[in-house]
Amino acid sequence: MAAVSFTERILAYHDERWRALYPLLRSAWQQGDGYSIHGSRVEIKKITALCEFIHFSEPAADVHSELKPIRHIFKLLGQIRDLHRAMDLCEEFKIDESLCEQHQSMKRIRHKIKAQYAKHKDQLRKIRKRNTKRLLQTNAVTLRTYLHEQQTELSTLLSVHPSLQALHETRKYIKYLLYTAALAPAQRVVSKADMTRLDKLQDQIGDWHDLCLFIERLKKCGYDEKQPETYARIVAKADQMSKKFK
Repeated sequence: MAAVSFTERILAYHDERWRALYPLLRSAWQQGDGYSIHGSRVEIKKITALCEFIHFSEPAADVHSELKPIRHIFKLLGQIRDLHRAMDLCEEFKIDESLCEQHQSMKRIRHKIKAQYAKHKDQLRKIRKRNTKRLLQTNAVTLRTYLHEQQTELSTLLSVHPSLQALHETRKYIKYLLYTAALAPAQRVVSKADMTRLDKLQDQIGDWHDLCLFIERLKKCGYDEKQPETYARIVAKADQMSKKFK
């Protein structure tokens, strides 16, 4: 059996991301379930990670502006995801879920996701087609160079302990690195140990960020005054989690 070339592998990966995204998005606006919301967001992040690599390979490519429609959909998906996580945290801290249950808001957001997809469907197809052509111009050497640079930048950033405000943005680029590194298994740039360490770190940042958003939600509905002891306990946990990043 002939070995699969880099071009075949990366094009197949790119095509699979888009083919996986469409049914997940449809399920997201029809049902708004956690699986389809999470899956849609993961596929969009993987597509965005590929676009970061394309921009590295072809700096003149205006991939960031081109991705505006998909970023808008991503943010809408994130609003539902945040509501789901808030309800999970209500259960964890024994808080009345009525503080976070916003079924009408979820329904409205789902309609917006559907509308945005319908509005930009043709544009998304053009993005997919355009980036397929761009990926044909990439090669394994460029990918290795890109991964080396990304890993070096992340290592430098993490070594000086980014501010808590910058951690969430840092997590995004950790994910991009992990997704893209999986495309170069034969010429591994990021070791398995580093990938495991970074994956654990981005999970920790994600959990901490979710708790911070939850605290903001509680404060907005006056929970800090209604139940100060429970609120203080949640804030203390967030502070304890943040110490891992200092």
